[in-house]
Amino acid sequence: MTTIVSTCAIAVGIGFLMQYDEAGPSDEVRAARVSNRTAVQSVMASKNSVGDSVFGVPDVVTTPLAHIYNTQAASAIDATYPETETPMMGTILATPFGACQTELSAVADVAAMVNLTVNAPCYRNAYFVVLHKGMVFSARTDAAGAANLQIPALSADAAFAVSFDNVEVATATLTVPEAGNYDRTVLQWRSKDNLQLHALEFGASLGELGHVWSASTNSPGMAQMGESGFTVRLGTSVADIPYLAEVYTFPSGLLNRDGVIALQLGVAVSDRNCGREVDATSIRTNAGQMLVLKQLTIAIPACDMAGQLIILPNIFQDVTLAAR
Repeated sequence: MTTIVSTCAIAVGIGFLMQYDEAGPSDEVRAARVSNRTAVQSVMASKNSVGDSVFGVPDVVTTPLAHIYNTQAASAIDATYPETETPMMGTILATPFGACQTELSAVADVAAMVNLTVNAPCYRNAYFVVLHKGMVFSARTDAAGAANLQIPALSADAAFAVSFDNVEVATATLTVPEAGNYDRTVLQWRSKDNLQLHALEFGASLGELGHVWSASTNSPGMAQMGESGFTVRLGTSVADIPYLAEVYTFPSGLLNRDGVIALQLGVAVSDRNCGREVDATSIRTNAGQMLVLKQLTIAIPACDMAGQLIILPNIFQDVTLAAR
C-alpha cells in the first residue's frame, strides 16, 4: 500500500509539473530559478563504518516535494571518505631533536693543513658546503652523516663553517701559527666544469719536475720539508650546486731562495662549455696574513677543440719569491 500511495503521489506531482510548464512559469517561479542558479552550495557526503549516511541527502525521498522550490545546484563531490579510510596526517619538523645536532671539529695538521670532521646524524648521504675565509666548496656526508676533510688553512686564525640547505648549522675555529710559512693560491668556481690550477716552479715546463698540479705526487709532507709546493682539489661536481676549488701551496717561509713560480689555468673543453665564458674566483694569501680576492672571467675555446685540455696563461699573476 505504501508503494502504491508513493507511486501515485509522485505521478500526480509529475503531472502537475507538466501541466504547469505547459501554461508557462509564473514570475515567482522564474525568480526561484534565478536564485537557484546563483546560490551554489557545496555538499559533502560521508558514510560511517556500517555504510549508513551520516549527513547529506537521503537516498530515497518518499514524500512529494515542491521540486522547483526545494532544488539547489550543488558542486560535484570529488571523493567520499568513510571513517575506516581517513586521510593520513603528516608531521612537519621545524627544528631537529637535541640528539641530532650537527657537530664540527677542526685539528691542525702538517703544512698548515686542517683536518675537519663533520658529524651530522640528521643529514645522512647529504650534500653540504664548507666555507673558510672566502673559499667555498661542496662535500657529502656518508650513510652515518659523517665526513672527514683535509683543508689548507688560509690564515693563522682559521674559522670554518658547514651549511646544509643554505643554512649554517655548525662552526669551528682554531689557531694555525704554521700558516705563516706558506703562500697559497686558490682557484674556485661554481659549475661542473673541469678547471685546473698548474704551478711551474722555478722555470719548469709542463710535464717536467717542478710542474705541480692536483694530479702530482707532491704532498704536504714535502712542503713541510721545504722541498716543493703541492696542490689539493676540493669539492664534488655531482652536488646539487657544485662548488669546487683547487689550492696551490708553496713553503715560502721554509725555502730561502729567489725565483718565480708561474701559475697557469687548465680547462677541459667539452661540448657543454665550449665557446662560452666561465666565472671563477682567485684568492691569494701571503704568509697566512693577507688575502686578496679577484673575480675571473675565463673564455673557453671554440667547440672544434672539444675533448682537449687547454692551458691558458696570463690568468694569474706569477708568484715572485725573494730570499729571506
